[in-house]
Amino acid sequence: MLELTTVTSFIKSQRIQWLGHIMRIRENEVVRLKLEWKPIGKRPRGRPRKRWIDVVEDLKNPWSRELKGESSR
Repeated sequence: MLELTTVTSFIKSQRIQWLGHIMRIRENEVVRLKLEWKPIGKRPRGRPRKRWIDVVEDLKNPWSRELKGESSR
């Protein structure tokens, strides 16, 4: 049977796979340094922009709830 996935679920899975790839890279590689980089200074006024890692953290929360058996039904 043909299994169809939604675009959003595909993107979420790709983000999680990319995070796993980055976390396996050595700590002194540019990609890894950029992920863990904390800029110095002040941000502009207004709503803070969501960083890539914030989006991945939001994805992680529902997954951890599913693993624990907690559902939002």
